[in-house]
Formats: sequence, C-alpha cells, structure tokens
Amino acid sequence: MSFLLLFLYFFQTVTAAGLAVSETDTLGSRFRSDLEHFIEMADPDLDESVYLQILELFEQLSEEKINPNQAGIHQLLELPGVTLRDAQNLIQEREKNGTFHSLSDLLRIDGFNERKLTLIAPFITFESALSKRNNPFSTLNRFLENGRFEAYSRYRQTLEQMEGYRRQAEEGGFIGSPVNYYQRFRYSSSHLSMNLTQAKRAGEPLPDLTQFDSASWHVALRNTGNLRMAVLGNYSVSFGQGLLLWNGGSFGKNMQTTGSISKNERGIQPLNSANAEAAFRGIALTAGKRLQVTGFYSSNNRTSVMHDDGSVNFPREGSYYRTVRERQQMKDLGQETFGGRVRLESRVGYWGVSAFLNRFERPIAQGQRPYHRFLFQGRNLSGFSTDYRFQAGPAHFFGEIAQTGRSGRAFLGGAGFSAGNSTDLILLYRNYQTGYQGIFGSSFSEQSGYPRNESGIYFGFSHRFSNRVLIRAFRDQFSFPGPRFQSDQPSAGSEWLLLTEYRPRRDLTIYALMRFKTREQETTGQDPFGREVRLLIPVSRNSMRIQAEKQINREIRIRSRIEILRSSPPNETGYLLFQDLRVQLRPNIRLDARVTLFDTDSFSSRVFQFENDLLYVMTNMMLHGQGQRIYLLLYASLFSWADIWIKAATTLYENRTAISSGLSEIHGNRKSDIGFQVRFRF
Repeated sequence: MSFLLLFLYFFQTVTAAGLAVSETDTLGSRFRSDLEHFIEMADPDLDESVYLQILELFEQLSEEKINPNQAGIHQLLELPGVTLRDAQNLIQEREKNGTFHSLSDLLRIDGFNERKLTLIAPFITFESALSKRNNPFSTLNRFLENGRFEAYSRYRQTLEQMEGYRRQAEEGGFIGSPVNYYQRFRYSSSHLSMNLTQAKRAGEPLPDLTQFDSASWHVALRNTGNLRMAVLGNYSVSFGQGLLLWNGGSFGKNMQTTGSISKNERGIQPLNSANAEAAFRGIALTAGKRLQVTGFYSSNNRTSVMHDDGSVNFPREGSYYRTVRERQQMKDLGQETFGGRVRLESRVGYWGVSAFLNRFERPIAQGQRPYHRFLFQGRNLSGFSTDYRFQAGPAHFFGEIAQTGRSGRAFLGGAGFSAGNSTDLILLYRNYQTGYQGIFGSSFSEQSGYPRNESGIYFGFSHRFSNRVLIRAFRDQFSFPGPRFQSDQPSAGSEWLLLTEYRPRRDLTIYALMRFKTREQETTGQDPFGREVRLLIPVSRNSMRIQAEKQINREIRIRSRIEILRSSPPNETGYLLFQDLRVQLRPNIRLDARVTLFDTDSFSSRVFQFENDLLYVMTNMMLHGQGQRIYLLLYASLFSWADIWIKAATTLYENRTAISSGLSEIHGNRKSDIGFQVRFRF
C-alpha cells in the first residue's frame, strides 16, 4: 500500500509540474560492468554488506563529481584506479600546461590510458566551478546547484515457507511477514545531502510506516569554502589504512593484486544504507584544505546478549529482530564515542593522526574460549594512530601505527613501485598483536572482523604485456600468534593467486584464475603414548576458474564460466558451471539471465557466484550440494524520471529434502525468490 501511495503521489507531482529530467544511470552502464567484474574478483568469503558499502561510496562519488582542474591529492585519490603517483602527475601537468577541457585531455598525463579514463569518467566533471569557489550560501540557487531528488521502493520475498513462519510467536516463531521491504528518500546537490532510509527484513514486524527496525538518516553539508564535510545523523568514518577507524567498507585480497591493497581514505561520509548499527550516529565535521581537522561524536544503540550479572556480549552487526527473544535484545546497549583526526597534506603525500574514546553503557563480558581472552572486555576503550602516504620517484609508501588500551599495538606498512605504465609491484607487512583491539578498524587482514592477532607479509604483482595480455599474481604468508576461532594454539597459513587475462579482440575477454589457500586447523589426535592431544593440520581450498565474455553485438553479451574447487581434508570436490546472457532489448530495456549448475561434496567444497540484482542489492551466492540455479533480471527505464527492476530466481537441490536449518529451514528441495524495485528521480 505504501508503495502504491508513493507512486501515485510522485506521478501526480510530476504531471502537475510538467517535469522531465533526462539523465543516465547513476553509475553508467560501462562502469556497472567494471564494478561487476571487480566484485567478482574479490574474496568470495567477504560479507555482502562490504560490497554494498563499496557500491554506496561509488554512488556518492558519482553525485559529488570531482573537477580535475581544482581537486587536490586527497580528492583525486577517491577516484577508482587513481594512485598517488597518478594524482601527483595530474597536478604537475595542470600546473605546467594549464587546465583540462575534456576527458581526452587527461591522456597527456603520464600513467593515464583509455582504460583508466573509462573507470573515472562517471565521477569527474569539467564544468566551471566558479560558484563553488565563492560563498555557496550567497543565493539559494547556488546552494542547491545540481540538485536532484531520488526515491527508492523495494520488495523482496522468498516464496517457500520457512520453519519460523510455521511456529507461533510463543513457540519462538517469526512475528512478522516474509516480506523484505526497503525504501529510501534522498535529496542531494553540490553542497547539500539529505537522506532517510528504512528497511523491514523478512520475519520482522512493521506495525506502521514509522516503526522500521532498521533505519538511518542524515543532513550533510559539503564543499562549502573551508568546510569539507559536516554531517548530522548517521555517517561512516574511514581514516588512514583502516587500523584504527574504518567502517566505510573495503576490499581485502582480490584479483586486482596491487590496485586496492593500500587504502584511499574517504574521511567522514554520510550514510545512505539502513545498516546504521555498523556506523556512527551523531555529528561530525571536517574543515580545512591542506591542513584538515576532523571531529566527531556518536551516541548509538547496539544489539547484544545480556548475562545474569548485567554484563553483555560484544555487540553484533546485522542482527535480526524476528522473534520475541531477538526483540528483547534489540538495541539494548548504549555506545558513546568521541573521535578526531588531523591530516597534513603536502606535494609528496600526507600524514595524519587519529584518536577515539569509546564507552559502553554496560560492561562487555569475557567469553569462555581461549581466544576470547584477547578480545575487548569492560566498558571503556581508547585508541590512537598515526598514518602516512607519500611518493618518492616511482615508488609510493604507506602505513599506519596504532595502539588501543594500555599495551595493544598494531602496525601495517607497505610500498608500491611502478615500472612504467606496464608493471606494478606492491609489498605489505602487518603485525597485529594479540592485545590489539581495533573495534572500529577494517585493515588488510586474512581474518574477518576487526584487525587482531595476526602477522603476515603480502607481495602483489601486475604486468601488462600488451593491450591483449595481462598477468596478475599475489602471495600472502600469514600467522596467528595467539588462539583464534577453531584453534586454541598459534597457527599459520598461506595463499597465492595467479590470473591471466587475454583480450584477442575488443569484444572478447578470456581469463584463467588459480587460487590456493592453506590454513592450519586444530583437530584431536593421539601422541605416541595413546594420550589425546590437540594437533594442527593443514586445511586447503584450491580452485581454478576459466571464464569467457563475448560482446556479440551492441545488444547481446554472453558470459560462460567453469570453476573447479578442491578442499582437504577430507578430499572433496566442487564444480560450478554457468551460462550468462545479457540482452539490450531496447535502449531503455535490458534483460539479464543465467543458468548455473553446481555439484559439491559438502559445505567444505562450496562455490560462489556474484549475481546481477536489483539496484544496490549485492548478491554473492554461496552454493553447495548438487543442483541448478536460474535467475532472470529485467531493467526498464519507463520515463526519464522512473526506472524499475524485476528479478525472479530459483534454486533446485537434487540431494536434499530440506534447505537450511533452524528457523530458516525450508521443507523441500527448492528455494525461490522474487524482487521488485522502482526508482524515481527529479
């Protein structure tokens, strides 16, 4: 009902006003393809929320736009694929030969090629920014320049009934309907951003349209003289290399091997998603140009499990509120955080200092497992760090040193080297002590979650032999000096990757990928005297993938993949084969379809595939067992101000009589999902 009312309201508004706005998609069709390719190359074990955060950052960047005739190093580094050396070369070329007037003018910069221009095109503008240099508040029109309003409404549902809907609420069943509903309203201009995002997840109740369990909002000013960003509401913080403060999403190890290992910080950014628990809520401000000063305050409510003594477990992210018990724990832990940063930019790079003070309303309890003793406990935690990034000839250096509490320390440092425009090398070393508790961090790491209890060295390599052949590789050797999940003693492991990409023609791309990972895992055994002991054994997951993509003509693209995975012990095998089809039926209508066959011995040999989905829905599908999956996705631009997406998908398992377990269990061997989304733009 709310969607229908929303549609009628905007239809009436647009008809009365006679508005007709013609613009391309937010990210542009070519960049969507590049982003899709990049996500497919990421670590398949990454949580889908990480992909969503990255996509939202690109969305913000596409709206703000960066003018290469004015931007400093810190702004240029926000562009995808732009390195510190690229940013410095651009500024030097600008100072030497004057301003740029078109995208092709950037080709005169050392390090810029057509591929890089394709990546950055959706995020740059060459329009005169005289008004931005003046006081933006002098007139209302100047303050609201390039303004637009967007509204999203999304419906998704699993068609088969889960166990949680079969049970009554008093029996631990789901309280709400199986509908997954999302809506977002946003206005943005060159200097202003206002947003309200609300979400109801499957199984959660929605008494009325004001009582969403997941919601975020913000009002933000940006690029107004010396004021770079000011946010009231929900926001993310991304500083340095992510050791101390980073909740804006980031890719870890991936098939880019060199391009995304060192982080390009985004600073303070307003939050657009409904996942507000993982971010901050309060006020934040960044001011200055070469010398930037940031301060922020957050007061947020988190979800945790309470103990009889009044203590709680560390707050969870992505919690569900579907049952009576889950709702009793809903956002029951207050969290207050103060923080700040000072950053000094020079012609060769920048240096920064960050700090935070955090207090929980109740004490965090220590767990019972051996690795729990190194995790945060108590109420209060403080931390500070210093980070750097600078260029020296063909090499760039980056790093961060951090400390939390009285003794927990962590260090990350690396160097990248460019040999002309064809070869890139990067080396990174990290050492996170067992006592380090960077609860707001998200740095380069083998483990998921915040950085802790890990050391390692990473080497990445990329070389383009010609416009047709590209080779990328990395090797990461890591160890865990203290106990971790599923291991009560120190352990170690390694991972390496080799990617070869071949483009015999502009319309055909073929790549072969090999990835090998080994981690020590604890198991029970016997010593020579027959006594039970805990032993470490190497557990491996090795995969090989071959994929071909062919652009048959302007309307049809096909993509084929075969992937084989081996895991041990025990020795198991997983296979994945898919055929993908994209058809541009009309200039404003696109159809994506895929048929996937999979066969794995168990969960240990599971396989993954990234799927096209509704706008700003990131689906990294995990498949195990034997079966098939099919999906269809239809996109249509109905008017210059309205777009729709429709997706239908079904997975059929050949060797199951039930899917999933617990409250999520489906009786049967099929799981089907449907989704519908509409977007209005003015």
